[in-house]
Amino acid sequence: MPADQYSVLGKAPGPEELKKLSSDDVHLTIEKLDAGYGKMVILHDFNLFVGKAQSLCLIGPNGAGKSTILHSIYGFTNITDGAVKMRENDITHLSPNEKLKNAGIAYILQDTSIFPAMTVEENMIMGGFLMDKQNQAREAAEKVLEKYPRLGERRKQKAGVLSGGERRLLEISRALIMEPEILLVDEPSIGLEPRFIEMVFEILRDLQQDEGKTIIMVEQNAKKGLEFADIGYVLVSGQLAMADSGKCASGRSRGGPLVPRRLAILLQRLLSPFVPLFPCHPYPGYAATVSPIPIQWQFPPAPPLPDDSGAQASWRLTIGNGVTSCVVIIAFILFYFKELY
Repeated sequence: MPADQYSVLGKAPGPEELKKLSSDDVHLTIEKLDAGYGKMVILHDFNLFVGKAQSLCLIGPNGAGKSTILHSIYGFTNITDGAVKMRENDITHLSPNEKLKNAGIAYILQDTSIFPAMTVEENMIMGGFLMDKQNQAREAAEKVLEKYPRLGERRKQKAGVLSGGERRLLEISRALIMEPEILLVDEPSIGLEPRFIEMVFEILRDLQQDEGKTIIMVEQNAKKGLEFADIGYVLVSGQLAMADSGKCASGRSRGGPLVPRRLAILLQRLLSPFVPLFPCHPYPGYAATVSPIPIQWQFPPAPPLPDDSGAQASWRLTIGNGVTSCVVIIAFILFYFKELY
């Protein structure tokens, strides 16, 4: 593996460039953060800026450190250097309880976190476990249940019988009991049907635009996440590789889904040292053999792209078993995704 394999990514955006993507009212800042678990450092010299009532989406390959950023903000990691600030207040070493109760930061986990044997209403009340009086939690739960009638109608039902989308709605609603200013949302669409994905993003959009919540999310669906977000960050191996305006780059303002395409190009180039499959030019057709026991796929020509002078690509990929095959398959999928968008 070449020592300079990451040189193809170009220069990572610095703090001054990241600040330009944020609004003037910077709500949360991460400065030169090194963080991880135990003695293992996952994030390296990481910076983040997000303004009040803005949304920021973190995307990248598995193991890039996306969830570790949320964990670091909330206090679940070992931070060895750098700082997390809310406005001008350093909250780096506050406990998760202190961040929820005093700093106004709530974390919506990737994995299902409801209590299935408890009712919907009881799950909601659990969201206020840090409140001084139980009546306060009940009143806050009632207020949120009124906002979301779908849950209100099921308040006496066991949470375990809810659908996947309703469980996700319950998790989001429970996080609102403490009236947080910042929501950390880990993979909101994971495991959901398309109709529930739309519902979840509509709820998050309402929380941002109507209630002024600042949202930092990790999302596996890059296109959906970047369409939603004001800012998009791409992570690779614990470092920031690319940042851009989410809505603008995903096509709302410039007429084309640019960031998903940029992401595909980025990962295509990152993986290119492993196989002779993807040089930097985005569109020609290729054939590669990397195993003596080949398996072959033939894909149809891609539709012409306006910025490629009508050129089309027909891809033929021959690979075998093992780690190299997995890398090639992943790279090929990302390459094909880039062509479509």
